[in-house]
Amino acid sequence: AILSENPRARILLAAPTGKAAGRMQQAVLERAGSASSDPGVLARLRSLRASTIHRLLMTRQDDGSRPGPESPLDADVLVVDESSMIDMGLAIRLFDAIDLSRTRVVLLGDRHQLAAVGPGSVFADLSDARGRLAPHIAQLVVSHRFAADKAIGRLSALVNAGRVRETCALLEELQVADGADDD
Repeated sequence: AILSENPRARILLAAPTGKAAGRMQQAVLERAGSASSDPGVLARLRSLRASTIHRLLMTRQDDGSRPGPESPLDADVLVVDESSMIDMGLAIRLFDAIDLSRTRVVLLGDRHQLAAVGPGSVFADLSDARGRLAPHIAQLVVSHRFAADKAIGRLSALVNAGRVRETCALLEELQVADGADDD
């Protein structure tokens, strides 16, 4: 929709790790064809390159400066995947480098997964449905990684719901079914 509205929109894709950036890049390439039938939009989607947040913040811009408060990222949209892995220090550096009057920021992630190694639970705090940003949060509930009726889907739902006894019972059931209790 963004490229349909503004075909020249400057879109940046980033993730905390190289592996996550690579998966993001692959996902965009795989889904570009289903996103639009407009050849111009398709070409733009296919030309997008994901990088790590660190590389994004260290790469010199056209004027030779590194992104920061005095020289914000040249972007209309910044999409960050695996945002749950962003610690407080990286979040501060990233948001210091964004002109919030110009750049729309889209943070993607699972607040229950891949916590930051450093201090802070930035994404979990920002995506709290009771917080000030609640009107701007979209929560996706269908997993495309695994089916809800499979063991991992059931386990994930129980853990996220905080249902400890049922989680332990399912783990026990899975361990017995796998024969892992054999000595």
